[in-house]
Amino acid sequence: GDTCYIAISENKIVGTMMLEKSSSYFENHIYNSFYIRHLASSVSGVGKALLVYACKLSKLSGKTHVCANCSAKNEKLVQYYLNYGFSIIGDGVDEEYNYFLLVKALI
Repeated sequence: GDTCYIAISENKIVGTMMLEKSSSYFENHIYNSFYIRHLASSVSGVGKALLVYACKLSKLSGKTHVCANCSAKNEKLVQYYLNYGFSIIGDGVDEEYNYFLLVKALI
């Protein structure tokens, strides 16, 4: 099933990430991948550590890609994904949620 990962430092939650086996946001895009949702961190370096972990786990599970979706309005998070090697492959609107679809090939 889907798994929530929580990063803890000094007994405080400093980051979270949901890793899902499927995503309705990607129903028109077929990838052998896990799907990242709700990536958040409050300490520098934690977000990257969660992304690195998601990519390693995906690769160990035989996946060829990692996908994510995030709010199109969250420019900082969009840029964060792009800086980590994700590419925007689409966008959409779900009720009032404008989002981007992102993908990263695992080499």
